[in-house]
Amino acid sequence: MKLVIGSRGSKLALAQTYYIKNLLEKIDEDLEVEIKIVKTKGDVDQRVSISQLGLGVFTKELDIKMLEHEIDIAVHSLKDVPTLWNEDLTIAATPQRESYYDVIVYNRNVDIESSVVVGTSSVRRRAFLSLKYPKMKIVSLRGNIDTRLKKLMEGKYQGIVVAEAGLRRLKIDLDTLNLNYKKLDIPPAPAQGVIGVAARKGDREIIKLLKKINDSKTYL
Repeated sequence: MKLVIGSRGSKLALAQTYYIKNLLEKIDEDLEVEIKIVKTKGDVDQRVSISQLGLGVFTKELDIKMLEHEIDIAVHSLKDVPTLWNEDLTIAATPQRESYYDVIVYNRNVDIESSVVVGTSSVRRRAFLSLKYPKMKIVSLRGNIDTRLKKLMEGKYQGIVVAEAGLRRLKIDLDTLNLNYKKLDIPPAPAQGVIGVAARKGDREIIKLLKKINDSKTYL
Protein backbone atom coordinates (compact mmCIF):
# COMPACT_ATOMS: atom_id res chain seq x y z
CA MET A 1 0.00 0.00 0.00
CA LYS A 2 1.27 3.44 -0.91
CA LEU A 3 0.37 6.45 1.20
CA VAL A 4 1.05 10.09 0.33
CA ILE A 5 1.20 12.32 3.41
CA GLY A 6 0.76 16.07 3.05
CA SER A 7 2.71 18.40 5.33
CA ARG A 8 3.64 22.03 5.70
CA GLY A 9 7.31 22.70 5.08
CA SER A 10 8.38 24.08 8.46
CA LYS A 11 10.78 22.10 10.65
CA LEU A 12 8.08 21.51 13.25
CA ALA A 13 5.48 20.40 10.70
CA LEU A 14 7.97 17.99 9.12
CA ALA A 15 9.04 16.67 12.53
CA GLN A 16 5.39 15.87 13.27
CA THR A 17 4.90 14.31 9.83
CA TYR A 18 7.98 12.08 10.14
CA TYR A 19 6.74 11.06 13.58
CA ILE A 20 3.46 9.89 12.01
CA LYS A 21 5.35 8.22 9.15
CA ASN A 22 7.48 6.25 11.62
CA LEU A 23 4.44 5.17 13.64
CA LEU A 24 2.71 3.90 10.50
CA GLU A 25 5.77 2.07 9.21
CA LYS A 26 6.13 0.27 12.54
CA ILE A 27 2.66 -1.24 12.23
CA ASP A 28 2.94 -2.04 8.50
CA GLU A 29 6.40 -2.87 7.15
CA ASP A 30 5.06 -3.11 3.58
CA LEU A 31 3.71 0.44 3.66
CA GLU A 32 5.28 2.78 1.10
CA VAL A 33 5.11 6.34 2.40
CA GLU A 34 5.77 9.54 0.46
CA ILE A 35 5.77 13.00 2.03
CA LYS A 36 4.52 15.90 -0.08
CA ILE A 37 5.13 19.47 1.12
CA VAL A 38 2.29 21.95 0.63
CA LYS A 39 2.56 25.70 1.27
CA THR A 40 -0.32 27.21 3.20
CA LYS A 41 -1.58 30.78 3.41
CA GLY A 42 -0.18 31.10 6.92
CA ASP A 43 3.29 30.09 5.69
CA VAL A 44 3.31 32.45 2.70
CA ASP A 45 1.98 35.59 4.43
CA GLN A 46 4.27 36.38 7.38
CA ARG A 47 3.27 40.04 7.70
CA VAL A 48 -0.39 39.91 8.70
CA SER A 49 -1.35 38.58 12.14
CA ILE A 50 -2.82 35.08 12.15
CA SER A 51 -6.11 36.32 13.60
CA GLN A 52 -6.58 38.55 10.53
CA LEU A 53 -5.84 35.84 7.95
CA GLY A 54 -9.10 33.95 8.55
CA LEU A 55 -9.92 30.31 9.27
CA GLY A 56 -7.73 27.38 8.34
CA VAL A 57 -4.65 29.45 7.50
CA PHE A 58 -2.33 26.48 8.18
CA THR A 59 -4.67 23.70 6.97
CA LYS A 60 -6.89 24.76 4.05
CA GLU A 61 -4.43 24.11 1.20
CA LEU A 62 -3.59 20.67 2.60
CA ASP A 63 -7.27 19.84 2.90
CA ILE A 64 -7.90 20.89 -0.72
CA LYS A 65 -5.04 18.64 -1.89
CA MET A 66 -6.67 15.80 0.03
CA LEU A 67 -10.08 16.43 -1.52
CA GLU A 68 -8.45 16.53 -4.97
CA HIS A 69 -6.71 13.19 -4.21
CA GLU A 70 -3.21 14.66 -4.59
CA ILE A 71 -2.44 13.48 -1.06
CA ASP A 72 -4.05 10.71 0.99
CA ILE A 73 -3.75 12.13 4.48
CA ALA A 74 -2.61 15.39 6.08
CA VAL A 75 -0.76 15.95 9.33
CA HIS A 76 -2.04 18.97 11.22
CA SER A 77 -1.42 20.60 14.56
CA LEU A 78 -4.95 19.95 15.75
CA LYS A 79 -5.28 23.42 17.25
CA ASP A 80 -4.99 24.81 13.69
CA VAL A 81 -8.00 22.84 12.37
CA PRO A 82 -11.15 25.00 12.22
CA THR A 83 -14.13 23.95 14.32
CA LEU A 84 -16.35 24.23 11.23
CA TRP A 85 -14.60 21.93 8.77
CA ASN A 86 -15.20 20.13 5.49
CA GLU A 87 -17.91 17.47 5.81
CA ASP A 88 -15.96 15.04 3.59
CA LEU A 89 -12.90 15.02 5.87
CA THR A 90 -12.29 13.57 9.32
CA ILE A 91 -9.60 13.52 11.99
CA ALA A 92 -8.90 9.79 11.88
CA ALA A 93 -6.14 9.63 14.50
CA THR A 94 -4.56 11.60 17.30
CA PRO A 95 -1.41 9.99 18.75
CA GLN A 96 -0.62 10.62 22.41
CA ARG A 97 -0.68 14.29 23.29
CA GLU A 98 2.50 16.21 24.04
CA SER A 99 2.68 19.02 26.62
CA TYR A 100 -0.18 21.51 26.34
CA TYR A 101 1.71 24.31 28.14
CA ASP A 102 2.67 27.66 26.72
CA VAL A 103 6.14 28.69 27.81
CA ILE A 104 7.90 32.04 27.88
CA VAL A 105 11.50 31.80 26.67
CA TYR A 106 13.75 34.66 27.73
CA ASN A 107 17.35 35.77 28.07
CA ARG A 108 19.00 34.84 31.36
CA ASN A 109 19.71 38.44 32.36
CA VAL A 110 16.02 39.37 32.06
CA ASP A 111 13.46 39.72 34.85
CA ILE A 112 10.12 38.84 33.23
CA GLU A 113 8.25 40.57 36.06
CA SER A 114 9.64 43.91 34.82
CA SER A 115 8.91 45.98 31.70
CA VAL A 116 10.25 43.48 29.18
CA VAL A 117 9.40 43.31 25.46
CA VAL A 118 7.80 39.96 24.65
CA GLY A 119 6.80 38.76 21.19
CA THR A 120 3.73 36.69 20.34
CA SER A 121 1.23 36.60 17.48
CA SER A 122 -1.54 34.99 19.53
CA VAL A 123 -4.51 37.05 20.70
CA ARG A 124 -5.10 34.51 23.49
CA ARG A 125 -1.52 34.65 24.76
CA ARG A 126 -1.49 38.44 24.55
CA ALA A 127 -4.68 38.71 26.62
CA PHE A 128 -3.57 36.38 29.40
CA LEU A 129 -0.04 37.76 29.55
CA SER A 130 -1.49 41.26 30.00
CA LEU A 131 -3.37 39.99 33.05
CA LYS A 132 -0.49 37.96 34.52
CA TYR A 133 2.30 40.46 33.78
CA PRO A 134 0.82 43.98 33.61
CA LYS A 135 4.29 45.59 33.21
CA MET A 136 5.12 43.47 30.17
CA LYS A 137 5.16 45.12 26.73
CA ILE A 138 3.66 42.62 24.28
CA VAL A 139 4.40 43.07 20.58
CA SER A 140 3.53 41.11 17.46
CA LEU A 141 5.87 38.31 16.36
CA ARG A 142 5.26 35.88 13.47
CA GLY A 143 7.38 33.02 12.19
CA ASN A 144 8.34 29.46 13.04
CA ILE A 145 10.12 28.53 16.27
CA ASP A 146 13.60 28.84 14.73
CA THR A 147 12.83 32.34 13.44
CA ARG A 148 11.43 33.48 16.77
CA LEU A 149 14.37 32.08 18.73
CA LYS A 150 16.79 33.77 16.35
CA LYS A 151 15.09 37.16 16.84
CA LEU A 152 15.19 36.65 20.60
CA MET A 153 18.90 35.89 20.55
CA GLU A 154 19.55 38.88 18.30
CA GLY A 155 18.04 41.09 21.01
CA LYS A 156 14.98 42.18 19.03
CA TYR A 157 12.84 40.80 21.86
CA GLN A 158 13.62 40.03 25.49
CA GLY A 159 11.20 37.13 25.57
CA ILE A 160 8.97 35.07 23.28
CA VAL A 161 6.03 32.77 23.93
CA VAL A 162 5.89 29.35 22.27
CA ALA A 163 4.23 25.97 22.80
CA GLU A 164 6.32 23.61 24.90
CA ALA A 165 5.24 20.78 22.58
CA GLY A 166 7.08 22.43 19.68
CA LEU A 167 10.30 22.74 21.68
CA ARG A 168 10.11 19.08 22.65
CA ARG A 169 9.31 17.79 19.17
CA LEU A 170 12.22 19.74 17.70
CA LYS A 171 14.47 18.63 20.59
CA ILE A 172 15.56 22.21 21.23
CA ASP A 173 17.87 22.45 24.24
CA LEU A 174 17.44 25.95 25.65
CA ASP A 175 20.34 25.50 28.08
CA THR A 176 22.80 25.24 25.20
CA LEU A 177 21.35 28.48 23.81
CA ASN A 178 21.86 30.15 27.20
CA LEU A 179 18.13 30.82 27.52
CA ASN A 180 15.69 30.42 30.40
CA TYR A 181 12.08 29.36 30.10
CA LYS A 182 9.05 29.18 32.34
CA LYS A 183 5.77 27.31 31.94
CA LEU A 184 2.88 29.76 31.88
CA ASP A 185 -0.17 29.15 34.04
CA ILE A 186 -2.65 30.24 31.36
CA PRO A 187 -5.33 28.29 29.46
CA PRO A 188 -3.81 26.67 26.38
CA ALA A 189 -5.32 26.74 22.92
CA PRO A 190 -7.86 23.91 22.51
CA ALA A 191 -5.98 20.73 21.47
CA GLN A 192 -2.55 22.34 21.91
CA GLY A 193 0.11 19.64 21.76
CA VAL A 194 -2.09 17.28 19.74
CA ILE A 195 -1.28 16.05 16.23
CA GLY A 196 -4.39 15.46 14.14
CA VAL A 197 -4.12 13.11 11.17
CA ALA A 198 -6.79 14.01 8.63
CA ALA A 199 -8.24 11.70 5.99
CA ARG A 200 -11.15 11.51 3.57
CA LYS A 201 -14.23 9.96 5.23
CA GLY A 202 -14.68 7.50 2.37
CA ASP A 203 -11.18 5.99 2.62
CA ARG A 204 -12.05 3.13 4.95
CA GLU A 205 -8.79 1.23 4.48
CA ILE A 206 -6.70 4.30 5.32
CA ILE A 207 -8.87 5.18 8.30
CA LYS A 208 -8.57 1.59 9.57
CA LEU A 209 -4.78 1.90 9.33
CA LEU A 210 -4.73 5.27 11.09
CA LYS A 211 -6.86 3.97 13.97
CA LYS A 212 -3.91 1.73 14.88
CA ILE A 213 -1.81 4.78 15.83
CA ASN A 214 -4.65 6.53 17.63
CA ASP A 215 -4.48 7.28 21.36
CA SER A 216 -8.03 6.94 22.67
CA LYS A 217 -7.57 9.29 25.64
CA THR A 218 -6.12 12.06 23.45
CA TYR A 219 -8.84 11.49 20.83
CA LEU A 220 -11.58 11.74 23.48
